[in-house]
Amino acid sequence: MFTKKDRKIANQNARIKNRDILIERQQEKITKLEKTLREIKIIASSNLNGTDGTLYLGKIKELVRDYQS
Repeated sequence: MFTKKDRKIANQNARIKNRDILIERQQEKITKLEKTLREIKIIASSNLNGTDGTLYLGKIKELVRDYQS
């Protein structure tokens, strides 16, 4: 039979487990966003011969559209 102390410990363990799952999911999201930003930086800075910067904006908009779909 569970005592009040046992239930409290079980609840705390469940909270810790849920917190760890949440932290892991957030870490995955952060890693994915960092990868996307690196790709954007590489594509935006490629082929800069004779451009005035509008190419950057077009490439970034294209990446955002692809990412959102």
